[in-house]
Amino acid sequence: MEVDEFLTLNPSGDEARIEGACSDEKILKQARDIRAKALALLSRREHSFQELASKLSRTFPDESMVLEQLQALADEGLQSNERYVDIAIRSGVAKFHGLSRIKNQLRNKGLSADLIEKAMAETDIDWFAQLKQLSNKKYGDTPCDDRKEKAKRIRFFQYRGYSLSDIYAVLDKG
Repeated sequence: MEVDEFLTLNPSGDEARIEGACSDEKILKQARDIRAKALALLSRREHSFQELASKLSRTFPDESMVLEQLQALADEGLQSNERYVDIAIRSGVAKFHGLSRIKNQLRNKGLSADLIEKAMAETDIDWFAQLKQLSNKKYGDTPCDDRKEKAKRIRFFQYRGYSLSDIYAVLDKG
């Protein structure tokens, strides 16, 4: 379904809301274009509000209209920062990223610390077990007796976002 078809067939009255807020035909077209571009981006993957605003601002110079259309999408549930955080956490865990790396990535996408902390508290992830699994996957059962090798592994695990206490615990047991 084309975006224009969605705009005309959508029974929720989005078209009427856009028309009510915009009297000029040029402004109406720009509002439709912003909405269509936002929906196209959201159809590919979930985006944070700030990420969408940044991408749309590159194409559309009217920042207030971009924010207005994004707020309408958020009010309709088509854009959700909460959903974005949940998906990003699951994706990070699947890639064996640690807690601090996932949090930093979410902060860089413009999400609030409260939202991130709330989502992290709701997840039931054992970061130590995750790190042990990554260590086994990457290095197997090979011990790291050499100081250079141990430093290399520490840097790798830190880059992935794991805490130093967990890293030392995994390396000392291995």
